[in-house]
Amino acid sequence: MLDSKQKITANEINPQDEASGAKQGVDSSGTISKALASSATGDDKITITSHSLSTKMDRINGKMMTGVDVGIKNVTDKIIGSALFMVTFYDIEGNALEVVEYKTLELLPGTTRNLQITTKNFGADKIKSYQLRTVKTNFIPKSTATGNNKVAILKHRLLEATDEGNIQRNFEIELAVKNISGSTVATVEFEAIFYDIDGRVASMVKHNELELGPGLSRAVIIDSRISEIDGAKGYDVKITKVITADIERVQLRKQIITTTPAGEKEISGTVKNISEVKTDATIEAIFYNLEDKSIGNEIVVLKDIEPGAINQFKIFFKPKEGDIIKSCLLRVSNPGE
Repeated sequence: MLDSKQKITANEINPQDEASGAKQGVDSSGTISKALASSATGDDKITITSHSLSTKMDRINGKMMTGVDVGIKNVTDKIIGSALFMVTFYDIEGNALEVVEYKTLELLPGTTRNLQITTKNFGADKIKSYQLRTVKTNFIPKSTATGNNKVAILKHRLLEATDEGNIQRNFEIELAVKNISGSTVATVEFEAIFYDIDGRVASMVKHNELELGPGLSRAVIIDSRISEIDGAKGYDVKITKVITADIERVQLRKQIITTTPAGEKEISGTVKNISEVKTDATIEAIFYNLEDKSIGNEIVVLKDIEPGAINQFKIFFKPKEGDIIKSCLLRVSNPGE
C-alpha cells in the first residue's frame, strides 16, 4: 500500500481502496487523497435536496469561511418547529477535524430552505469532505382548546409577546367562550399548557372565570407568563372544572386589608349572590405568620342576601404579641357547606 504522501497517477489507484469507504484519488498537487466521501442524510420529515462544500466571504467578519451549502425540504403537512443537524468535517486523509451542530427554526409544510453550515477553525486548505446528518426534528404542537357540555370554546388564538414602548405583554391565549348550559355558571377553571418551538412544555397555567350567565359569551385572556422571543409557539387548553350557581351561590368580589390604629388587621370587602334564591354566606379569614403557619381566624355570617345583590363585610383580627401576619386566606361558604 502506498503512503498518502507518495505521488501516483490516476491509473495506479487500487480499485479496492475506492470501494472501501474512502474517497481516494489524486489532489491537485498529485498527493493521494483518502478523504471520506461527502454525504448528507435527512429523515422522515426532512429531505436533503442538495449539498456541496463551499468557501464564502463572511459579511460580518470579512473572513473566508468554509462549510456546507445544503438544501432541505419539509416533506410533511405540519410545521417543523426546529431541525438539528450535525456536520463532521474531514481532512484529506479522512481524519475528523471538527463537528458542528446547526439548528434551523420554523419550516412550513412543503417549503425548502438553503443553509450554510460553516467550520469555526479550519479553512478550505484543510477541509476536504464532510458528513451531514439530521439529528432531530420537532413539530410545533397543534394549538387546541377543548370545552365541555356546559361551556363551549368558540374560537381561540395565540397573541404574541410585545415589548415596544409603553406596551409590554407576555404570550397570551385569547378565547371566546359561551355558557351552553341552562343555568348560571359560577366558576370555570381552565388549564393551559404552553409549548415552545421544540414542542417542549414551556409553561402551565390555571385560570378562573366567574359568573357566566346562561347563553352568554365572553372573551377570556390567559397569560402564559412567558415574554421571551419564540418562548411560546403552541398550546393546549382544557376546562378542568365547572361549578354552577346552585352549588356556589355567593362569590367574593373585593377585599382590602389594612391595619387600624389599634394594631388590628381590618379586612373589608364585598360578596355577590349570583344564584336565583335568597341565601346566607359564611366568610372565614385565616391568618398566617412568616412561617406560613395559621395563627388564628375570624368568621362573619351574612344573612338573607338577595339574588344578584352585593353585600359588604368587615372582619377584624388582632394578632398575639410577637406574631407577625404574612398573609390572609378568605373562604366563602354557602349554607350546608
